[in-house]
Amino acid sequence: MAKGKKKKKKRKKEKEFSWLKKVISKIFFLSLSPLFHHRRTTFKKSEQFLAFYSAFWMAQNFVRPLRFSAALALAPAFDKFIDFLSTKLKITRPQAFGVYLFILGTATSALVFGGIFLACGPAAYAR
Repeated sequence: MAKGKKKKKKRKKEKEFSWLKKVISKIFFLSLSPLFHHRRTTFKKSEQFLAFYSAFWMAQNFVRPLRFSAALALAPAFDKFIDFLSTKLKITRPQAFGVYLFILGTATSALVFGGIFLACGPAAYAR
């Protein structure tokens, strides 16, 4: 009885996070498409923007199985990296995971803002 309840709770959490992941992904692609669209054209025709956004959407759905496969393939390397961090820094595995998340967040922010700077130049940050 208790196992069945745990499985239901786990499935419910997975559904909640799946929904959240989809929303974040859509917001990310919706925010990127005007940036790249503006580099190529002006915003005179909304049809062009919708076509450009639909291309992003198609690319995202095409790459989804590849992302899943890459995640499965990289799982052993990820475990080794977490173990490496925990032994080098002499911390527990959950703490090493926190260090990994900090490194990942810092690198991701640098890449995103650096990419925007390279794509749009200093005008992207001007007021």
